[in-house]
Order: sequence, then C-alpha cells, then structure tokens
Amino acid sequence: MKKKVKILLSFLFTILLIHLCLLYLLKLKVNIADIYCYNLSDEEIVQNFLKDSFLQKTKNADAKPNFYLIGENPTTQEVLQKLKYIVENDTNKTHKIIERKYKDTTKKIIVSEHLNILQALNKHYTLKNISENIVSFSTEKWRWVVSNVPLNTAIAVGNYDTHIEEGKGAISIYGSDAFIFHKENSSVEIKRYKFYYPYYSNYIEYMITNDNIEKSERDDVNDLKKRINLDLQYYLEDYLKNGAKSNNSYKNFHHDYIKVNSCGIAKNKNKNFVIY
Repeated sequence: MKKKVKILLSFLFTILLIHLCLLYLLKLKVNIADIYCYNLSDEEIVQNFLKDSFLQKTKNADAKPNFYLIGENPTTQEVLQKLKYIVENDTNKTHKIIERKYKDTTKKIIVSEHLNILQALNKHYTLKNISENIVSFSTEKWRWVVSNVPLNTAIAVGNYDTHIEEGKGAISIYGSDAFIFHKENSSVEIKRYKFYYPYYSNYIEYMITNDNIEKSERDDVNDLKKRINLDLQYYLEDYLKNGAKSNNSYKNFHHDYIKVNSCGIAKNKNKNFVIY
C-alpha cells in the first residue's frame, strides 16, 4: 500500500514539475519578446499591430482586403465633418416609384430620398486603390497578408467585394490620425468610421393584396444623419474636450483602445476586430 502511495506522489510531483517548467518557459518567451521589441518606435509597434490585425481577419482565402488612399489626407475630425456635409447636401431627393407584381400581391415602394455613401465619398475624395502595393497572398500562411500599411495617412479599407467606383460593398474610413500608440498603458488607439452597406433610403412600402393594404416606412437616411451628428458631437465634445476613451454606444463610429505587448501584438485576440 505504501509503495502505491509513493508511486502516486511521485507521479503527482512529476506533473507539478512539468507544469511549473511550462509556466517558466511561457514567461521566458514573453520576456524574450519584450527584450527583442524593446527598441521599437511607436510607428513600428502600430505597424506590427496592423499586420497582425489583418492576419487575424484574412483567415479565409477569399477575404482579400481592398485599400484606398485618400488623396486629401483628412483627419478623423475632417472625415466626420465631410460625412455630415454629405448626408445634409448630397442625398438624391428625386422621388422614385418601384412596383413589383406577384401572384396575389403587388408591392409598391415610394422612395423620397436616397444616398449611396460610396459614390458620395468617391465624389468628394480622390480615392486611389493601392491594394496591389501592400496586399499579397502567402502560400506559407495560406491567406492574404498586408505589409507596410500607410501611417499618418488617411485610408479607406473595404472587403474583397468592395468596389467604390460601382458603389458596392462595405467600407471603413481611417483619418490620418486614426492610429496612435500610447506608451503609458501600452495600447493602440483606433478611430474608424464604418459603413456596413452603401445604400440608404427613406421610403414608404405598400403591400396590396386584393382589398387589403399594409403600409410600412423606413427612414435610413434620416437615421444616418442623426448618427453622424451624434458621432461628430461625441468627437468634438466628449473626446477632444473631455478625453473620453470609447464610443461603444454608437453603431458606425468605432473608437477603441487595444492593449498590446511590446511588439504591438494585441493581448486579447477577441478584441482585435478593428480592421475593416
């Protein structure tokens, strides 16, 4: 019996020893990384963060990002002000009537105001597709990789199916001051404005079945106007004046601080969602 107890204790001690060794090696690995990245500049840390962010995003082989350089190089504040101008002045207010007939039902849509945000952005900004210069496919990693993202430069990033000229797809807009590394708490500050789809419309829809009429309304353009005004107000008042650290209450304007290690790699991969 004593022999069995000794064997069991010896086994448990071995397991504990292996566990402690693994913890030590893990800590050593982190320390080595800290030493290796000790002299990196702020820009190099941000660049590493962005490369890793895109690497996490492009796990699927078809998830190729599209990069557009914004020639006017606006800041985040200037982007927000331009968006406010667009939604207040560039919407198409020509009424359209769309009618579709089905077997027993007629759908009639009366559009009073509509906006394609991608076409509007293409009208106000000089957008140049630079994807071929910084995006390539790695057969080793078997995914798209990004190198040398332009820093201190305004860019727009879309999905693989984003075509600004055609007004199709989603887009994320980054002002020239969108990425900032904060040494005091080792975090990368991100500011971006994302449009998940390009089309916004105010319309009334009628579903007519025999003598029955069902009516519904959408105010997408009006809602977008309200959101952009709230986002601009947040940026000017809460952020610039009062130092607010996040804007999680709003849908399109994302303002986050991502904790990174000394190399610029996000500590929490689940929060590494800031790229397009």
